[in-house]
Amino acid sequence: MRLAWLRASVWIWLLAGLAQAGEPIYAVPDSERARNDLAVLVLPSSLELELVDGLVYPGAKAMFRKGDTNVYLLPGEREVSLRYNEFFQTTPSDHDIIKSKILALRFVAEPGKTYRARHDDFRNAAQARAGVVNFVLKIVDDAGNNRVIDARQTQRSWRGEESTSSRPDLVSEAARAAAAGTAAVTPSATPAMPAAAGLKALDLLKFTWQNASADERAAFLQWAGERPE
Repeated sequence: MRLAWLRASVWIWLLAGLAQAGEPIYAVPDSERARNDLAVLVLPSSLELELVDGLVYPGAKAMFRKGDTNVYLLPGEREVSLRYNEFFQTTPSDHDIIKSKILALRFVAEPGKTYRARHDDFRNAAQARAGVVNFVLKIVDDAGNNRVIDARQTQRSWRGEESTSSRPDLVSEAARAAAAGTAAVTPSATPAMPAAAGLKALDLLKFTWQNASADERAAFLQWAGERPE
């Protein structure tokens, strides 16, 4: 038993040593990748991207990733679900993997702007374990201003059950007021629907889902569940 445990520890250590910088993640329909006004969200290697606007994207949950990862987003109001997930070598023969609850952060991505997901730097497993109890995560602009306009956290039990609670302490009232003002001036802030000609059905579904309201998404899921196999 101890030999198997040591082998597992060595394997994890080797994987960490071979880790590569994260490949860019395009959280947009394939047909939109060439746009020159995409916003960028920079994620440190300590953060795992769970969802963007309710969708999972390939390469977003690579463990032992080194360096930052750029996530490309359509301009407009976006929601990213992030989790702290870090590996700590506590002794030559032992390690800890520290994870936080999932934080869903909503912010307005301005065309061509770059944002960063930022949290306190934990130097060891003890600091990380204490820090994830009430994990503080912000999305900041180039000036270091927090741009989060809504925040929730989700905890999953070992049974797969989820509980969600609000995190108003992560919200910037200035950013929320600015977003509300922008919406009042330009009610139609949703990106225009791309031309259907030549667009794959999956890309069209992704685009529609990303820009649908919560009520519209719920109505679609109900409709899909009632469809015959």
